[in-house]
Amino acid sequence: MTLTINQTDFTPEQKRAILERDDYRCVVCGGQDNLEIQVSLVQPIEQGGAFTVENGQTRCQNHKAIENGQTNSEKNTFVEMLHNARAIGDTATEAFCLDILATYHKHGVNGHIEWK
Repeated sequence: MTLTINQTDFTPEQKRAILERDDYRCVVCGGQDNLEIQVSLVQPIEQGGAFTVENGQTRCQNHKAIENGQTNSEKNTFVEMLHNARAIGDTATEAFCLDILATYHKHGVNGHIEWK
């Protein structure tokens, strides 16, 4: 009897190998936000891909979201709010967004996303 296992994610060992191979950096932008680097498939399962080290790659949260058809990371949401607040003269929301974005900067999260 042959047991077939349908793998639904990379194993911890595969993730570690992919992260090490890609130097813990996003393969798209080179970003190295350790809290936001994720392992994703190069070729999706639906297109014949498999959960193998060779078919894995590292992406930052922003590029992973783009890959999944989303357009914003959380930081981008605050960048957009900042620009909107400035456009309408909402100084309270502008100050709030600046505080949040400064915290991102302080901790080195999503450093490749410009906001000033």
